[in-house]
Amino acid sequence: MSNAGIEVRIGWAREHHWQGGEAMRRLATPVPALWLVRSGAIDLTLRGWTGPQQQWHFTAGEAFLSPAPCIRDVVAAKPGGAHWLTLGLAATAGLPPGKEDLMARLAPPFSWKPEAQEREQIAGWMQACIRETEQAATDDGLAGFVARSLAGGVFGLCWRARFGEMGGSAFAAAIRQNLPPWLARLLERIEADPGRSLSEWQAEIPVSAAQVRRLFHRHFGVSPQSYLTARRLEAAKTLLHRTDQTSRDIGLAVGFESQAHFTRLFKATVGETPSRYRTQVRLPQI
Repeated sequence: MSNAGIEVRIGWAREHHWQGGEAMRRLATPVPALWLVRSGAIDLTLRGWTGPQQQWHFTAGEAFLSPAPCIRDVVAAKPGGAHWLTLGLAATAGLPPGKEDLMARLAPPFSWKPEAQEREQIAGWMQACIRETEQAATDDGLAGFVARSLAGGVFGLCWRARFGEMGGSAFAAAIRQNLPPWLARLLERIEADPGRSLSEWQAEIPVSAAQVRRLFHRHFGVSPQSYLTARRLEAAKTLLHRTDQTSRDIGLAVGFESQAHFTRLFKATVGETPSRYRTQVRLPQI
């Protein structure tokens, strides 16, 4: 997966069913690994990495990100054994030669217990990665693309688990650190004031409009205008949720030329009109 200069790769994807007491030493792997215990329990000892030897005990529903490289001694707890999933992940930001290891930002090892809905989402994506990587050896590349995209989602949830409410800010900082300084500043200004037009921003950019377009496509996969429109819609969603401004005033405030233009793009992207969206997000959560 490549998005905003982020590339996620799969080292391996496997499902494990072990009897109680079954044990194995896994040799050092080149990338960190996500573990998700589906049933039973496992005992895990990490050796040969930069930190001290550590022992862990994981039960059903727990997730764990192990570091790399390290040797892993795994034992399925008695009497019931264990069923778990593993996914080797590598994630980098930026372009050569200045790529940054995003898995190192997650500082494994760490563990957490996802809420039920998120746990099932992670498990579903991991199992789909297993299926697609098995198929990737025999198809024309589509299965590999699907597997990497799913792995990108798994990585994103690991990032959220590690950084919590600050996850978005930490992720944005990781991306912008690998951008040209003028582009990082432009993103910050668009975030702060999406109502300004690209032609207004262009006067403050030290490169040509054509180069701006090329770099946006390289880093984000979209044109500058598409990126700006997406940020305007996100800003509009926040205002619809948090303020009582009219839809017309919100559309104009975030940079759309008319209420009709705003409503058309909002519905095409979000699936609801602005007024309907406001009603939905303000419903009491039960």
